[in-house]
Amino acid sequence: MVGNAPLALRVTPESHIHPSLRLFFDDAEIVKLALAALPDADASRVHVVTFRAPSKYVGRTNLVQHDGAPVYLGVRGSRSTASRLVLGREAAFTRDVTVVYGPHEGRPTVFTAYWGKAAPREPGDPSHDTASFAESIEFWREHALVPEPGEQTVINLTPHAINVAQPEDANGERVWRTVPASGHVARVASSTRSIGTSVLGAPVKATTTRGAVGGLPDEQEGVVFVVSGFVRSALIGRPDVVSPGALVRDAAGDVIGCTEFVGVLTDDDIPF
Repeated sequence: MVGNAPLALRVTPESHIHPSLRLFFDDAEIVKLALAALPDADASRVHVVTFRAPSKYVGRTNLVQHDGAPVYLGVRGSRSTASRLVLGREAAFTRDVTVVYGPHEGRPTVFTAYWGKAAPREPGDPSHDTASFAESIEFWREHALVPEPGEQTVINLTPHAINVAQPEDANGERVWRTVPASGHVARVASSTRSIGTSVLGAPVKATTTRGAVGGLPDEQEGVVFVVSGFVRSALIGRPDVVSPGALVRDAAGDVIGCTEFVGVLTDDDIPF
């Protein structure tokens, strides 16, 4: 509030309003309900307010308690930090709406609005101080996000982080997007045997069998799984699975990232 006048809160084209909220609320309604939830808001500070939508409105939130289900680190959309994700779950029904707003370019501005209760910033957020990081760890220990079908989510099922080359920046420098290891690894069993010959006195062995791929979740809309090339080659008909393709090496010859991915063959790709 400025003096006795209500805050002149605005929604801009840069405000991230979740698309499903737009089905029920226009910008003016979002502003009205946010201000009613905190009528004495200080225009110089960032505020996070949660209010209950009118009873005829129900939305879905992708923030859930994971209840002991496997949790995967993954990259969502254009976000630069990883999120804790739970697979095979439905978003939960809710009437709670959260709005985050604060000063921007000298005016109170809505930054984001979404269905569900407010949550601490995720642990990987670089803006944490000691206190907020501790709060984040405590909260996210019990919670995770359900991937949204309309947003690409990438989950890395190899033991190491994968750097993906992005378009060069304005200075012509290479830009990388990092997909951290998810904490889970997809593997395929194999065995080898000697084929009875040698080269320069060294025995020659061959991979003879491959078992089923383990550690690979079921297909889920919007989710891409990154696996090793060995695991990928054991699969058919999984368009949601890729492995690193063309590799980038540093001056010492060490792999530092990739510029593309390789997909899995489908039944139609096999000529016999």
